[in-house]
Amino acid sequence: MRYFCNKKFNKLFAPFVLLLLIQFFYSCKKDDSPAEVPVPVSTWIRQTSGVTNNLKSIYFINELTGFAAGNSFPNDTNKFLKTIDGGSVWFRLQIVDSLSISSMYFTDVLTGYASCSKGKIIKTVNGGSNWSILVTPPAAYFYDVMFFNGHKGLASGNNGTIITTSDGGNSWQVTHSTANLTLSSISGKANGEVFVCGDNGLVLFSSDFGYTWLQNTTSTSSALNSVYFPSGDTGYCCGVFGTVIKTTNKGANWVTLSSPAAQVFSSVYFINGQTGFLTGDNGSLYKTLNGGLSFTKVYVESESYLTRMFFINNNTGWIVGSYGEILKTTAGGD
Repeated sequence: MRYFCNKKFNKLFAPFVLLLLIQFFYSCKKDDSPAEVPVPVSTWIRQTSGVTNNLKSIYFINELTGFAAGNSFPNDTNKFLKTIDGGSVWFRLQIVDSLSISSMYFTDVLTGYASCSKGKIIKTVNGGSNWSILVTPPAAYFYDVMFFNGHKGLASGNNGTIITTSDGGNSWQVTHSTANLTLSSISGKANGEVFVCGDNGLVLFSSDFGYTWLQNTTSTSSALNSVYFPSGDTGYCCGVFGTVIKTTNKGANWVTLSSPAAQVFSSVYFINGQTGFLTGDNGSLYKTLNGGLSFTKVYVESESYLTRMFFINNNTGWIVGSYGEILKTTAGGD
């Protein structure tokens, strides 16, 4: 009798026991699976440039009207783009000659300058629709250009060359020259104070609109690609080997900051005294909120070499890079 009851019990309840075991097994497997990693969200939104290579400069006059430029060596040069709607649509304009543009600066909505290959500086007086080549001293390449006002400006290039103008580019004079050194970047203020950086950790300072120059002693011998002064006394440079240096006394002393990465940094840009950015290769973007004491990586949906950035205010900014990359933020670049 006992055998009969056990046998009947087995037939009736064995399937239910098996089902419970299967449910338990799969519930354990589900609990053991790793949690899904959330996809990072970027406030930097890609814009359609319509070109495919090497944008090197970005400049906005206001939140709607801006320009991007570069080249795609050795073919298809003359990449000069303009937008009148904040970058939703970019259209291409022609410039003179087959020039690679490295930097732009606009003094008003119509008047702008660009530093170029072949030792050329070009100028527009109609918002980029037409350009003319200015007469400048001989040089192989000008890497940066900036103006203090509608008349006074300067450009820097190879062989340590700095040229200045006081008549809106009608005439230029060499005010500095150092053989075999590249001067890559300029940062100046309307009062005539200006810094230029370049190879071998070189930083030059002028207090008279670039007519005379003093050499700063810096904390590095690395090539410096970019200089930016968010205030009259405090400034930053960045360059190769992850180099980031800072001064708080108008270049009298420079200290090396802790670098967020051992890579080439292409540009440094600050939107106020404490908040700034570093750009680099493979979509690298780093942000500081404490004047460079520490940097955190900002996620962007890009693997391009990010070359330069520009903010029109504390929230709205753009970055350009290789492969025709243009990125825009309206949230302060987080």
